[in-house]
Amino acid sequence: MKDLLRKLGCVILMALLVFFTVSCINDTYEGSGNNEELGNNEELGNNEELGNNEELGNNEELGNNEELGNNEELGNSEEPGNNEEPGNSGEPGNSEEPGNSEEPDDLPVGIFFTVTNTNEWNNALSTIKSGGNGPLNGQKYYTITVNSDIMVIGSTDYSFGTIYNITVTINGNGKLYIIGQGYLLNIEVGQTLIIDSEDLILEGLKKGQNDSTLDNNKALIYTYGGTLELHNGTIRGNNNAGSDGGGVYALAGSFTMTGGTISDNISYRGGGVFASNFIMTGGTITGNSSPNGNGVYAGSFTMSGGSINNNNSRSELSYVNSQGGGVYVASSGSMSGGYITDNSSGISPFNNSNDFSGLGGGIYVAAGSFTMTGGTISDNIARGGGRFAAGGSIHYNIAGRLLAGGGGVFVSDRASFTKTGGGVIEDNTANYGSNVCWGTNVNSALGTLAKYRTNSLGVNDDFSTNLLSGWD
Repeated sequence: MKDLLRKLGCVILMALLVFFTVSCINDTYEGSGNNEELGNNEELGNNEELGNNEELGNNEELGNNEELGNNEELGNSEEPGNNEEPGNSGEPGNSEEPGNSEEPDDLPVGIFFTVTNTNEWNNALSTIKSGGNGPLNGQKYYTITVNSDIMVIGSTDYSFGTIYNITVTINGNGKLYIIGQGYLLNIEVGQTLIIDSEDLILEGLKKGQNDSTLDNNKALIYTYGGTLELHNGTIRGNNNAGSDGGGVYALAGSFTMTGGTISDNISYRGGGVFASNFIMTGGTITGNSSPNGNGVYAGSFTMSGGSINNNNSRSELSYVNSQGGGVYVASSGSMSGGYITDNSSGISPFNNSNDFSGLGGGIYVAAGSFTMTGGTISDNIARGGGRFAAGGSIHYNIAGRLLAGGGGVFVSDRASFTKTGGGVIEDNTANYGSNVCWGTNVNSALGTLAKYRTNSLGVNDDFSTNLLSGWD
């Protein structure tokens, strides 16, 4: 009986439990769908404290942005997987310069060749010729690196064809040398050639050099209207005794020398350089020979640095007149720095049969004007004069015997000379005008001497060939 009552009590308790559970469910169901705080309430599914709460599934700290899950662009953000972070730039999966960063500032931009033999050299020139013109307001750039001794056949053809707006730089540690008469390099109008390596050698043609039995009949490097720049390297060993320009011929264009060496060249005018416009800021011109400008023959000459030294006329050339041991200036010139030393004009020092014809051991100015505001001109030998200059330092120039004038300065009657603001002209020797001589432009011997000055000109002595006073 007790067991029966116990069982009955359990049944009643379970029935009551079911009743209260159903009642609760009904109450809950009746409130849903109509309650502002459920289903349709901003606080359910759209409430900041639920599914869209910054602190729940949509929080910046849970790896999703604030607009994820309720954003109009869900799953398709403004730049999906392409943010500014590396590997996710504005261009999907591709950084701004993928695997091809900008060229360093110290490297030229253009096409590069490395050549070690004649075929590779010729192929490089052919590629440049066929490459077309550069941009209208710019340049197309090429660089040729010479890494061995390369034989080149002399030619009168344009080295880079007739295209324009191109700049070609030649560098390396090898040597380009010619066999057969002609130019090593011929630069056309609208083209720029830059020579720029300390160990690079450009070598010309003369008897006994590289087994040659011929002298050349052309300059080693030629341009008519182009632009030439020598920064580093050596231009040497070309015998063009019958015409103008031994090392370089640059007419109607320009030649700028900032470094390098031009040596051991021969020509009729401008043993080292023949140029209409020559600017020298550095480098060395030495050991060249010509009856008119052993080192340089220039229409316009500007020197602010570098050295022109040991350029001397040679007896084997057998010219009657020799003018400008260092430099022959045809129209105008200036010197603000650099050195012109140990040059000579005349066939050979104190040669009795010929030395009367030499004029201007340092510089000879045929016409126009020359101004010197700095630099040094010293130890030049002139059978007829030292130089024409203003300012700077001019000393120990020697004029040979017989008809010789202007040991320090020789000024043609078509030129003018003014010394002002400093400089020294002293210790020069000549039969006429040890330091300054002004006379007719000679075509044979010395011509008629007009006036001269024997006394030295010191730092504070102003002087001009246009003055009537100050002459001996």
